[in-house]
Amino acid sequence: MKTAEETQINPLIIENSHLQGPLRKISQRLMTLLLWMFWFYLMLPIFGFSSSASEALIPFITPLDTEVIIGLAVIVGLIIVGLGLWMGLWAQYNVFLHRFKQHNRCADVVRSSSVAKHFHVSPVDLAVWQREKQLLIKCSEQGSVQNVMICENKWGHPLACPVR
Repeated sequence: MKTAEETQINPLIIENSHLQGPLRKISQRLMTLLLWMFWFYLMLPIFGFSSSASEALIPFITPLDTEVIIGLAVIVGLIIVGLGLWMGLWAQYNVFLHRFKQHNRCADVVRSSSVAKHFHVSPVDLAVWQREKQLLIKCSEQGSVQNVMICENKWGHPLACPVR
C-alpha cells in the first residue's frame, strides 16, 4: 500500500495556470474580454442610453448629417472598447496580485474545548455527547444550550426522543 508521500494527486489545470499552454491562456483572456464587453453592452440601458434618453435626443440628432452620426458611433464604440480593455486590465491586475497566494488552505481545526467554551457547556459532557448516536438538544433564543437528552435504550438501539 502506498504512503501519503508516494501518492501524488494530479493538480487541476484551472488551479495551476503555469500548466496551461500559451494558446489556452490567450483564448481564455480573449473570451473573458469579449464576455465583459458583451456584459457592458447589455448594461447600456442602465447607464443612461435608454429609450427615454434617445427620445429626448431625437430633435438634436435629426438635423445632424451622416458624418456626425458616424463620428458619434465611433466615439461610443471607442468608449465601449476602452471600458472593456479597462476591465480586462483590471482582471489581469487581480490575477497578478493574487497569483502566488495559496487559496487551497485547510479549514482551521476546531478543538472540543473551544466548542464547549462557545456553547457554555462542560468539556466532559461534550465528549460524552459526541460519542452518542442520537441526542435531543434544546437551545435558547440566543443560541446557548439549555438541555441535552441522550436518546438510546439499554440495547443500543436509538429511540424516539421524548419532546416536551
